[in-house]
Amino acid sequence: MYSKAVILCSVITLAACSITSEIVYEDGEGPLPENFFRELNDNNTQTDWVMAHLGKPHNTQTLGDNSSLYTWHFSRLNQHEISFLLVLNYTAQQNQNEYLHLVSQNGIVKKHWMDERAEIREDILEELRESVVVADL
Repeated sequence: MYSKAVILCSVITLAACSITSEIVYEDGEGPLPENFFRELNDNNTQTDWVMAHLGKPHNTQTLGDNSSLYTWHFSRLNQHEISFLLVLNYTAQQNQNEYLHLVSQNGIVKKHWMDERAEIREDILEELRESVVVADL
């Protein structure tokens, strides 16, 4: 009988606990829609669609004919919330700067990635320029 009571109390205690985690990306105008990054696809998404959602990029570089590299700045907010028996609550937030880099050619997103740095290393930039020249041929 004692072991059933302990098991029942354990189940009730665990059921009363919750842990949630959420990542929110924000630009200067507020949070981005949750589905933005799922809908951003290389070789498929139009650059105008991205600009309609994000606004003017923070930085633009020309890579070659009809090709550009755009960079947008975001704030990435990691939120963690732990609740125990609806009495004890713990909330933690961590804020990071992140940058979306996007290569566009003829109005189509060719490549995109997130990075913690605003600057792109020169070797990567040169590789991007070469890949754009090859694609133009």
